[in-house]
Amino acid sequence: MSKYKMKLSNTNREIEIEKFAMGFTYSNLLTGKPDLVINECILDGINPSSDWPFYTKWSIPIPSDLMHSSLPECYYHVALTSSGISADFYFSGLILTWFDDSPGKRTIEEIVERAVLQISWEDIAGDFDW
Repeated sequence: MSKYKMKLSNTNREIEIEKFAMGFTYSNLLTGKPDLVINECILDGINPSSDWPFYTKWSIPIPSDLMHSSLPECYYHVALTSSGISADFYFSGLILTWFDDSPGKRTIEEIVERAVLQISWEDIAGDFDW
């Protein structure tokens, strides 16, 4: 995937997709049905890669009613960069994790945009220099 740049409509900030990954939420569930204990184990097991040590890691919160039943079908991780939030830094970065429906015919960019527009970059992403 070539790097994709997009503008956040809520801030006009341009962000770049550095890495994208997805998986099926219950792919390792052999027996039983989803409940709070199983869902908490899944959340613990899908931590994003530590390949990006300078990036802030953030998960879009899951409504509590979903934690006690079935989570959406897929989980997603994306590593994003942008210009620094503070003028003292060249870059800001974020690894975002969230649950959503199956991608269907959506492109990676459409999947990511739907999630990124739910957050405030300036409040969540972290500044860094190389």
